[in-house]
Amino acid sequence: MSGVPGWLVNTWESLSALLPGNNEVLKAAILAIIGALAVWFARRLVRWFSRAIKQIGRDDYRWRVERARSAIRTDGPGLWLAINRQMPNSYALRMSAQPRVMVVANHKGGVGKTTITANLASAFARRLSKPVLAIDLDPQGSLGPLMFAGTKWRPALTDLSAASQAVLASQPAANLANLVRPFTHLDRGGRAVQTPNAMGPSFYDLSMSEDRGLVEWLIGDRLRDVRYDLFELLNDATIRERFGLIIIDAPPRTTLASIQALCAGTHVLIPTVLDDTSANAVGYFATHLSAHRTIWPKLKIVGIIGSMAGDAPSIEPTALTTSGDVLRTILDRTCELRHVESLGYKFELPYELSIKNQAPIARASERGIAYDVLTGSEGGLAVRAMFDNLAAEIERRW
Repeated sequence: MSGVPGWLVNTWESLSALLPGNNEVLKAAILAIIGALAVWFARRLVRWFSRAIKQIGRDDYRWRVERARSAIRTDGPGLWLAINRQMPNSYALRMSAQPRVMVVANHKGGVGKTTITANLASAFARRLSKPVLAIDLDPQGSLGPLMFAGTKWRPALTDLSAASQAVLASQPAANLANLVRPFTHLDRGGRAVQTPNAMGPSFYDLSMSEDRGLVEWLIGDRLRDVRYDLFELLNDATIRERFGLIIIDAPPRTTLASIQALCAGTHVLIPTVLDDTSANAVGYFATHLSAHRTIWPKLKIVGIIGSMAGDAPSIEPTALTTSGDVLRTILDRTCELRHVESLGYKFELPYELSIKNQAPIARASERGIAYDVLTGSEGGLAVRAMFDNLAAEIERRW
């Protein structure tokens, strides 16, 4: 029976055992029926699997569409709250551990965030035993030239910057730590000098990376909660053991990088220009902080710091108080954002600590961070005292 399938031979022999004698016609008929049933069943099975695969594909498509639509529904909770959070198990513990992560943020632009971030980083670098890590997450890119004056700090056009890799979680923390560089500034002779104990990553292409990460998350290509990617990175032992403080310059709008910064932050410092318009903008930012507090339940406001002060000293203290009153009105008394009040402090830092609108700070920007660049004859003593006093007050509030 060469060439006959083995299953057919086995079936014929089984029938011969059941029906002994000269019954070939009957056995052939039974075999034909078994074969027809097998073919019919196989075809039905193929059609069932085909429909199941198509249904799975349709369900996957519908799931992805509904997931994305939920983030933009007018009657929904909003983009950053529509998808249930997947908070890391270590979140609560990390919020009370070292190093602290302070986010300098306000949704109003032009309030001096970058100047405050850069100079505070240099001031804390001289107060702490471990380096300070400054992270620029503002796509305007103003912090990079200050941190790395006199050096080629921008990555190649074909490379992802350290900030983009952090937002996209595309590299392990150990790899990103190797991309961190010391601050540099130009001395009066034009030579690049490293700033002791201060380090920071550069960035170039952050806006595109934010858009990519957000879209991939919304359509389900990224199932890990992207809101906590930066938290996971900064919580890695490689980062925690190396740095004494992490300070983040956040963008002046609600982007993926801004959300990641606040989810990773232990504290937020809110700069504001001391006028009524800016005081109201603090209220808008406070509303955002409060509305999204379920994704950063341990974040604390360290205070509101006045910036560009000195032009109208008769009304500026009142504007600062107004900013604090706005926070007190908006924020739920039970949330962690009001923690500083339990320590006996007001939201508004003392007016005397406001960052003055000093010309030397602006002139120093081409050479680096004013705190590091300015000599005594250039007003450096006053600038360093201003940021040293602010750093000391922030430490008390921590």
